Parts: sequence; structure tokens; C-alpha cells
Amino acid sequence: MFGIIKAKYDNKKLFLLSPYDLHILFGKKICNSELLLLESKYIYKQGLIVSNFSKILVTILLIPSRVIDRILGFFGKSLSYRVVVPAVGERELWATKNELKNGFSWETVEKYNWKERINSYYDLSIRDSAQRVAKIKMSTLGISSSSWFVCLHVRESGFRKDKGRREYRNSHILNYIPAIKRITKAGGIVVRMGDSTMTKLPKMNNVVV
Repeated sequence: MFGIIKAKYDNKKLFLLSPYDLHILFGKKICNSELLLLESKYIYKQGLIVSNFSKILVTILLIPSRVIDRILGFFGKSLSYRVVVPAVGERELWATKNELKNGFSWETVEKYNWKERINSYYDLSIRDSAQRVAKIKMSTLGISSSSWFVCLHVRESGFRKDKGRREYRNSHILNYIPAIKRITKAGGIVVRMGDSTMTKLPKMNNVVV
């Protein structure tokens, strides 16, 4: 989202990069692959050739650090997260390099008027093919086109198998039951997202798990 904001206000386009999803080689899953299906006039539309060429380059660049990380994993060690998952230019999404030299500044924050920028229109959608698949899946889950729903994802350690590491990123689904009941009482449907390793929810009306 902040990449699209940056692109809009710099009069540029966001170029989405990702490696090939080679789990055997990397030992990690690309959990946000759906981001690559997003469309906007602020996102560069890659053709088949450009898309595959960029994936090849990113995959080659990531192979050394990912392989070393996997080897270290056998000895209970790992590389820094920022080495394994590069974040080039991440800080410059919110301010220029010159503005960041002296550290955090509320004056800089207020200058960018983030509330207005976040609430602006970004012509953001998913591809027609993905929308068709989504509508079919919604129907199989019992969600009609007239229903309103809330997707709920509460991170646990199972997906990344990182129990005991970075636990501050995790929470517990049972803490969200009051919020779930508030939504369903108002007539909404809650769609719980995640994988099979996650803590099971008790059976509740209008909750899709």
C-alpha cells in the first residue's frame, strides 16, 4: 500500500518483484503471492517476458543467502532476517534519505499528511480471472453477493515453524472471539484465514473456518 502511495505522489509506477516459489531451494513459502495479482494504474503491468525475467534475476540474487540460511538451520542457527528477506528502499517509502538522516521527526510526518494520502483513491483491484475464482469460492462457502463479511487472520508460529522466535509477531485467535461475536451479531460473516496448523475456533454461527 505504501509502495502505491509513493508511486502516486512521485508520479511513478510500482514494480512488483518476487522470486520463483522454489520451496525446496528456499525452505520458505511466499505467503503473499496474491499481491502479485493486484492491478492499479500505479502498478507497472508486467508482460510474460518481463515478469519471468525479473523472477529469474530475483531468484538468482536470493539463492546464496537462502542456501546459507538453510545450511545454518541444520545447526540451529540462522542469518539475519534482513539478509534472507531484503528490504531495499523500505525506509524511503515514508520520507527522503535526506529527511531520514537526523532520525524520526514529527515535522516530517505531518508534512506528508498521511491520513489524506491513505484515504485517497488508488484504483486498486485484482485481476478479472482472480475475481471469478473468488466469487465461486465465496458461493461454496455460503457467502452471497449481498452478504458483507470480514476476513480475520491471526498469526501463529505454525506456518513459518518459528515457535520461540519473534513471538511478538504472534497472537491467539481466542482473544478475538468478542470481536467475532460483535461482527456476527451485526449481521456480518467472519471468514477465518490461515492454514491447518492454527488453533481451532469453537463452532459459531456465521463463522467460516
